[in-house]
Amino acid sequence: MGTRPARMGIGSIALGCAFAICAVTMLSGCGTAAPKTPAAKTPAASHAPTPKTTPEADPAADALFTISAKVRSSSGATIGIQLVAHPPVAADDTAAGAASSEFLKQCGSSGQGLPITEESMIADAGILLQFDLSSSTSGQDFVSPLNLYFGGTSRATTARGSGITAPPAANGCYGLYSWSRSGAAHAITEFENDDATVDLTQWRYGIYGFAVQEGANATIEGCTITLSPQALNANLKDVPGWVASDTSGTTCATGYIGE
Repeated sequence: MGTRPARMGIGSIALGCAFAICAVTMLSGCGTAAPKTPAAKTPAASHAPTPKTTPEADPAADALFTISAKVRSSSGATIGIQLVAHPPVAADDTAAGAASSEFLKQCGSSGQGLPITEESMIADAGILLQFDLSSSTSGQDFVSPLNLYFGGTSRATTARGSGITAPPAANGCYGLYSWSRSGAAHAITEFENDDATVDLTQWRYGIYGFAVQEGANATIEGCTITLSPQALNANLKDVPGWVASDTSGTTCATGYIGE
């Protein structure tokens, strides 16, 4: 499949392992102009909201795929969560500039294997895949932390934001991230190609989504996975080991689990 083995010996997470996590409980569930005001009078203050001049960006506007689900907060409230993956960019593409800088700032010296540099990413025909995490509410602790999949633990990943916990420091950027509090977060994963030729479909060999941690008294409901036309055009059905979705109640994920 042309995927370069990981720089270190940490193995990829098998989606099947996450899929086997057991849960103890389930979720229930143009007029005329106004006359001039006399100079002696002070106009009353307006309490109408000031319209925004710049619309907020929609993280899903250029989505490669979107994974949505619902979980519970520690107080029992339902929280909607969403993972949006954006189309990959080659490390040698000028469009990757900001993402490359952010990634290297965190993962350039990852504590494992050889340092990652802009030159090494380009030499390895690397591509960068960016993710946005969002929630329907902010600042609420989940009833139990969720494991996050941004491609797999054998691929260098940086993630930051509300409630994000990184892998052990000894693992650097390689390992499993978790999410414990609702809000917004951002992640970047690098994929390499041992053919030394940029392949923007290398993301097909990653695993993506959420999973309840083993032994946790929690569930995931309403799992929805939406693939964009670009994702569908990558011929996922032709990739042995690609699982379209797992909506087991403890996992909401899609991706490659091996042949």
